[in-house]
Amino acid sequence: MMLTLIPSIALGLVRGENIEVNVLNLADKQMVVSRGGADAIFRGEFVRIMQEGRFKGRAIAIQVLPDVSQWALYYQYEPISYAFPILLKPSAPHELPAEDREQMNLVLMDTKRLQGFAKTQYVRPEDDTYKDPEEERYTKQLKETSRYTEVDGEKTAIKEAQDRITAEIDGFVDDSQPLFSGWKIKAGLSPASFRRVGGERNISFKTEATTSRLRELSFDYQIESRKYRDQLSGQSFNFQEHKANLNIDLLKLSDKSSIFSYATFEKRQQGEAYPLRAHINVGPIGLKYDFIGVAAPWTYVDLSYVPTFDYQKSDFPLSNSTFETRSQVGLRHTFRLRAASEHYDKKLTLKYEFLLRPMQQTGSLGIDTSMTHISSVLSTDWKFNEYFSISYVNDFSRDPRRRELQGISATDMIHSLYFNFNSSL
Repeated sequence: MMLTLIPSIALGLVRGENIEVNVLNLADKQMVVSRGGADAIFRGEFVRIMQEGRFKGRAIAIQVLPDVSQWALYYQYEPISYAFPILLKPSAPHELPAEDREQMNLVLMDTKRLQGFAKTQYVRPEDDTYKDPEEERYTKQLKETSRYTEVDGEKTAIKEAQDRITAEIDGFVDDSQPLFSGWKIKAGLSPASFRRVGGERNISFKTEATTSRLRELSFDYQIESRKYRDQLSGQSFNFQEHKANLNIDLLKLSDKSSIFSYATFEKRQQGEAYPLRAHINVGPIGLKYDFIGVAAPWTYVDLSYVPTFDYQKSDFPLSNSTFETRSQVGLRHTFRLRAASEHYDKKLTLKYEFLLRPMQQTGSLGIDTSMTHISSVLSTDWKFNEYFSISYVNDFSRDPRRRELQGISATDMIHSLYFNFNSSL
């Protein structure tokens, strides 16, 4: 990928202004410094690095927080020392030579780790007459910048240039990241889970692994154990259920669209019988569209379509002790809507997933709407701290084939309360 940037317009730091910073971390051709967005630094900023009056090298900002920023060194003339502050001198954006791009380290640091390098933030006194020196400096910078944008059209040109540089550095960094990054592990135990069908009481364990949505890979596995009351005989049985879901973004077509794969597996065992021996959905290639730039509190909204192979095999009860194994294979058209939002300083997370799966008629181009499988999952998660959270999950589904293959109601709903342990890798 060519990184072609726009010259002649200095965008972040005030034109001609140098900024003195402390080096907080220096490793693997990257550095973290003590200034960020509050000093008008933006992602994609080009600078020359000076220390003790000597030229040290050149860098580009790849991640910017309000009071700290991460830089990739694409040319280093002399070693940089922690012992003395460095001076960042604004440089005109330019195309990076191919040999420099190949040697750059553009792996983004975890946001929490980057923020950890920043000094403790000063809490403003309640006295309204107090003037925050950092805020005064930032306000002065904005006023100084406005002097260079009074010419008609230049202010718009500056904004367009900054947007283009930011977009191009985003793509450049994206191509340089590991295939999957930002791994998060979540394990939850539900001592009390209730099912609408049969009034079952569950003990459930669920674990999931997810990556950043830049290149999404998510996998979750759930096992439930419960006492089950058969709807026909009224007898109680020990019951186990296994569920697994896999979602992989295979190829990014644009900022908003990607090709993905999707698969689910479900199995239920009741004593020696299997009310559901296997229910498998596999969608090898589908299209996902991300609604980029949704307003807060929304964190993401996406819509997708994938044709799925659907296989279901079950033991249909003929009497209290005899069963008939039945199976069906078909093709479904799976439409999926997902959304998530964050509230109360990101302590409360709401997630919703809705799936509509009409069945393709065999031997024709028609759709069998009477066999449409509808499901939705609503989850709320409250974080106590970085590691522990509590969540409520409402899982609703309606599948007409349950009547034919399992001899139970087509509609089901499960309410679960989970206590979770969360970790980042």
